[in-house]
Amino acid sequence: MNSAKTLLERVETHFIPLPLRFKKLLPDAHFRKVLTKELLAAKQNMSGTAASNLRSLYRQLGLDADAVRMINSRSWYLKASGIQQLEIMDLIDYKDKILKYTNDKRGLVRVEAQNAIVKFNGFEGLHFLDHATYQISEWQQIKLLEELSRLPVENFPGIITWLSSENDSVVNFALKLARKYNRFELYGEVFSCLKHLNPKVREQAISTLKELQTENTANHLVEIYSDEIHRNKIAIIKALEDVGTNQEITFLLGLLDSDNNEVKIAAAHALASISSEGLLQLQSYEKANEYPYKDIIDQIKAEKV
Repeated sequence: MNSAKTLLERVETHFIPLPLRFKKLLPDAHFRKVLTKELLAAKQNMSGTAASNLRSLYRQLGLDADAVRMINSRSWYLKASGIQQLEIMDLIDYKDKILKYTNDKRGLVRVEAQNAIVKFNGFEGLHFLDHATYQISEWQQIKLLEELSRLPVENFPGIITWLSSENDSVVNFALKLARKYNRFELYGEVFSCLKHLNPKVREQAISTLKELQTENTANHLVEIYSDEIHRNKIAIIKALEDVGTNQEITFLLGLLDSDNNEVKIAAAHALASISSEGLLQLQSYEKANEYPYKDIIDQIKAEKV
């Protein structure tokens, strides 16, 4: 352990002279494991020349070969750990070996491979989505978006293809990408997702259309409202807070008669947000002095103070 730390303190050049005692310890499996752990931890806190030197040391010690052997093993845990090591050490020359695991049947292996490829190739690395057959979890989508946020924004291709993927999670992720990177030219394809069989995809499409809005967005959302599930109806009403116009006031006033209090509250907030005319119509509503409308209106007025 002390030998490993001592060596790390000497990382100054691309080739590190190894002490004889260190060389004797190097074949020991436990020592290599401890050394690898120390190197990986150090690399995550370094950048520039220091990180480059550390990467060179990792190679010099043959630890990259150890990682490859882990990837080639039958253990899913070792595979994932090996991929993660190569990612942390920024060994991009192993990307082709890692790429084939981006659609692996084992979740942890698949996630580590996807993270590595996006880190190595940036937006271009997202092309693993072209052939993704397994679900991409919400947490993994967040991780991928975090990795991409560290990169310069690019007008990258692929989203239009992913929006029509047979993998619903890929469609969901593509909608998030279109929204995050303001891909207004994809409005038509996003709009088509409002007809998707999966209600979660439709919900994501509603959120994306809100950000890519056109003069017709509010009308499009109103047209699909009656056919949607409750969760998506609420999403539509909340979207109208941002994209609604005076033309939607009548529609929203009608929702105040809903049997569902969540719908009533959302509609009231949308009316108050659309314009001063919307707020006036809300306050003039025939049941404005009755429960629960009076409480809802009082709360909205308090929020606007």
